[in-house]
Amino acid sequence: MLNYKIYSWRLLILAILALTHNNAVASKLVSPPRHKQLKNIVLIAGTKSHDPGEHEYEKTVKLIKVMLDRSNVKGINTSFYLNGWPPADSLLNKADLILFVTDGADGINFKESPFLTGSRMAVLQRQVNRGCGIALLHFSTFADYEHGQKLLEWTGGYYDWQDSTGAKRHYSDLKVANAQVTLASPKHPISNGVKPFTIKDEFYYNMRFVAERKDIIPVLNVPVLGGSKPLGDVVAWGYKREKGGRAFCATMAHYYSNWQNENFRKVLLNGLIWAAGIKVPVSGTNSVFYIDEEVASLLNTTN
Repeated sequence: MLNYKIYSWRLLILAILALTHNNAVASKLVSPPRHKQLKNIVLIAGTKSHDPGEHEYEKTVKLIKVMLDRSNVKGINTSFYLNGWPPADSLLNKADLILFVTDGADGINFKESPFLTGSRMAVLQRQVNRGCGIALLHFSTFADYEHGQKLLEWTGGYYDWQDSTGAKRHYSDLKVANAQVTLASPKHPISNGVKPFTIKDEFYYNMRFVAERKDIIPVLNVPVLGGSKPLGDVVAWGYKREKGGRAFCATMAHYYSNWQNENFRKVLLNGLIWAAGIKVPVSGTNSVFYIDEEVASLLNTTN
């Protein structure tokens, strides 16, 4: 349960910081020098398609930006765009990591993913070719067979529901469960500072991975899922592409409230930091959860 007294005090402090920020701008004070060689992380949210509290794409990218900007990881520049794509393709040209938090194509109610279209895929291919990282969260991992082959190349895995003939098949699966989440690779940097945790989520599992799971780094397991495929219980993974660049995917985050869980938060932020080519701190990416009013205030202060 949220402690609203704490959040009220934090909001008061944020209001004071915002006032101080505005006064500094008005006085034209010189800002301290920015960190050299910033890593650019671009966060892209799709349009809302589910009930409140579920698939909160816009709220998620705004929260991630605020958390990363105020984390213990330095030397990063974050930006976010809504409606599934930035207003100009060129805004992706300097990204070190692009995260998609969007609908995917499931062949039933959702026919198309906003980033898996002809022209946009060509743009993304150019970014991948220069070594840009790609990250997918939850529903973004869904794809039909044709686009799934590209996701195998870019991210090492995807939610597979269609065969090469276009017929539907039952390869990947999903389950809502209140389950224990364990560390599949506890010594990998993405696991830094993370402890096993229990959470209620809609988990996708039995994901389709590249042949022989080459270069796949399993990050999180949910044993209760009882996956029947290789790495069937894996719900988050990292991937190192042979031609350069990294990827991080997690099939969790159906419920927005899960960001309040410290270990959930830390492992997902660690994954983004790692996929951007940044060294993950030994203690992991430390952050706190911010309520909507705090996120809005901090974004206003940043801008």
